[in-house]
Amino acid sequence: MEKRRYQRIFPQGLSAEISDGIGFYKGVVSNISMNGLTIEDLPSRIDGKASWYIVVVRYKELSFRIFLKPKWSLLDGSNRLVGGMIVDPSWDWAEFVHTLTAKIKRVDQ
Repeated sequence: MEKRRYQRIFPQGLSAEISDGIGFYKGVVSNISMNGLTIEDLPSRIDGKASWYIVVVRYKELSFRIFLKPKWSLLDGSNRLVGGMIVDPSWDWAEFVHTLTAKIKRVDQ
């Protein structure tokens, strides 16, 4: 059963700069929702057991600073994937997700 409160969308072209409190790493955002996101293509050396991450999500000229509470982490060879809940998402993030969701629905119709 799906426990997610908000629908996930799979936009193209979102990148992430993420810090585990020790280092800074780059990854690709594979899916987002109003309250969560998944980042992939992270190096294996990022702390997969961190209690929180600071993430900057970039899309074209936009950027969003996010506090991410990880819910899961997966090591896939030399890459790590991290999925988590956005702590206190901003109004700008909510508007961004809403706009992307509306664009995707228009394309699917």
